Order: sequence, then C-alpha cells, then structure tokens
Amino acid sequence: MYELLITNCSIPNQGTKDIACTNGKISQIADAIEHTAAKQLYDAGGNTVLPSFIDIHTHTDKTLLSDRLENRSGTLPEAVKRTGEYFLTADGEDFIERGEKMVHMAADHGTLTLRSHVSVQVPFGLKIWEATRVVQERCRGFADLQLVAFPGAADTLVPGNETWKLLDAALDDNGAALGGCPTLSNDHRAFIDSLIKLAKEHGCKLDLHVDEHDRPNASVLEYLADATIREGMQGRVIAGHCTSLSAAPQQDADRIIGKVRDAGIHIVTLPSCNLFLMGRNDRGLIRRGITRVSELLSAGVNVSLASDNIRDPFRPFGNGNLLEEAYLTGQLLQAASKEELLKVIDMITINPASAMGLEGYGLKEGNPANLVVLGQPGLYEALLAQDAVQAVVSKGRIITERKSTITRNR
Repeated sequence: MYELLITNCSIPNQGTKDIACTNGKISQIADAIEHTAAKQLYDAGGNTVLPSFIDIHTHTDKTLLSDRLENRSGTLPEAVKRTGEYFLTADGEDFIERGEKMVHMAADHGTLTLRSHVSVQVPFGLKIWEATRVVQERCRGFADLQLVAFPGAADTLVPGNETWKLLDAALDDNGAALGGCPTLSNDHRAFIDSLIKLAKEHGCKLDLHVDEHDRPNASVLEYLADATIREGMQGRVIAGHCTSLSAAPQQDADRIIGKVRDAGIHIVTLPSCNLFLMGRNDRGLIRRGITRVSELLSAGVNVSLASDNIRDPFRPFGNGNLLEEAYLTGQLLQAASKEELLKVIDMITINPASAMGLEGYGLKEGNPANLVVLGQPGLYEALLAQDAVQAVVSKGRIITERKSTITRNR
C-alpha cells in the first residue's frame, strides 16, 4: 500500500498524473492510480506539481537581523562591517534560532534544499560553523541544508595560516563546499590558487562570491575560469554574483563568458539582493546589479538564481520564497515571452540541481518524494499569479498544506 497518493497533478510536459509515494520515494507516476491502495490521499486539484525548489546561495548565519542591525548607507561595505561586529558577540544559540527559523520559512514556501555560506573566519573561529551544523541536523528530517565554509573578506589564504587552518577543520567536518571572496583580496590570483589547492585536498567543490561590485572589471571571473581549466576543476566551480560583468565592455564580456562556458563554471545570480546593494553611487541611469544572465544562458552556461540574504543588513527584504525571487528575476530579464519567463523556473529547480550535483532530483519514479503543489493549473499562470504554495511534500510526507483536501483510508 502507498503511504501517500497525490491525485490530479498537472506535471509540465506530461499532462495530468497521479503520484504515489512510499518510504519517502516516488514509487509510481501514472495516469490513474487506485485510490484504495493509499493510506493518505491528497487531491492537487489539477494544479501544477514540481520538484521542490533549491536555494543554492543563502546565508543562514546572517538571516533575520534587519530588526537589530541597520545599514544606513545601504552599501555592501557597511553591511559587512555591521554584521562582522555583531558576530563577535553573538552566541551559538542566536545563530541556531535564526537559522532554523529561516529554513522552516523556506520549506513552507516549497524550498527543501538550501546551500548556506557559513562564516569561518579568524575573529569568530568555528563558532558559527558549529552552530549551523546544529541547524543542519535539526532540519534534516524535512530539508537538506548544505554548508559552504566561507572565509568572508579574508585578504590572504596560504597553507598553514590561521584562515587555512579554520577552513581545513570545517571541511573535515563534512563541509559541502569551499567558499570565498577573491575579489576582496589584494592578490585575487594567489587567493584563487590557494582555494583550488585546498578544495582539491578535500575533494570538494568551490562556491565563490565573485566580482560583486559596479566597476567595469570582471578580471576575477576571468582568472577563475582560466585557473579552473588549468587545474582540471571543470564543472566543480560555482561563481555567485558576477555583477561587474554587466558593467564590462561588450568585447570583454563576450571573451569572459566564452571562458566561463569552456570551464564549465556554474553561475548564480542574486537579483533581489544585488538590486538593493549595487548602483548606490550611480547618478542618472542606475545599474540594476545583476549579471548578464540572458547572454550566459545563450552561450550554454548553467545559470541559477537564489535568495542570498533574507532580512539582514545586506537586504532588509525577503520571505524565503523562491517563486517571489523568480517573479522578480523574470521582470529584470525583461522576459517578453512565455518560454523566456519559464526559464526562471529552471533556475530554481533543475539548474541548481545540476550545479550542486544532486542525485535523484526531479519527478521520476525512485527519486525522493520532495514535491511542491502550486496554486494554478499552468506553470506560467502559477508564476504570474504568485498564489501561495498549496502543499509541500518532504520525503513523502506533507509538511505544509494550505488547502485541505486530504483524506485517509483505513
């Protein structure tokens, strides 16, 4: 007997199906499945059903601080300064409470896989990392929280220095990826080389903040692409932000995009946060602070979008709702057709799944039963309507349900 049967599911490109779940897996997808063979029934009402969303770039350690920390200039440097000062005195329980609350918020909106960049820096040691590991364990029953060891604004990274030792310890403690901000280093080439060396030692991926500024200079991204190919790291590197690419001259942008494609670098755009932070010194025409998403996609680069910061000094907005982020991104990309707009759904589902190397993701028999039921029959209509997610299924179990259509068989 199936543990859960979701009926009348509109699955993009497949039509209306029933989805049966057993032992946390999708056990059957068919036109019609006998209702009496299920312990629990949920009628999706003909609405769209998707695999659960993926927030590939966020910061659970910084989340939900905007009511305590004000960023008066609205700039990235002040956000970094204010947050760093707070981190020095905050205790582990504070990081646990806020992080756990944010993961629950995201799950309520259909996001069951998140990747958080966690501050691992000399002033804080492993305090924040250890607290976030607690969040990871507490949420494991319904969400997959991956961690990135993130040295923040560290200027130097060489084998044996204090930053290296901390990152080394964090990655030994089941770190999913190694992060960093090479743009903030006085020698970004040396910093990138050290990051690659450490990542190769641990057999992990790189997930970096790259060229998050307004200057028409994307040299860090270009060197990262060159180094990725040189060190044989193709497909194992993610570059987030890359906002300077939009300011770079077209000839430079074309060259760099080609290198990014050849290096198999995955790009993550963070539109809502960079829209808030970037262009603060512009007058007249104010840049929107997003990378060249359409050109990257056209070149064959895998591009995802993510929330980045949620209600903190970097961005005092956000609800952990990736449909909301996708809706904004579609407008910023000036998506003029249905097909163009629907590409943003790929950017919170299959594209980040590819970048993270997730196995068993998607609506397929045998895969984990992590699903989201939207509020409209059509995917295009669901994105435009921005209706609340009707139901979220984690590991074959309904964890959020806004429209009660559940029945139980004896």
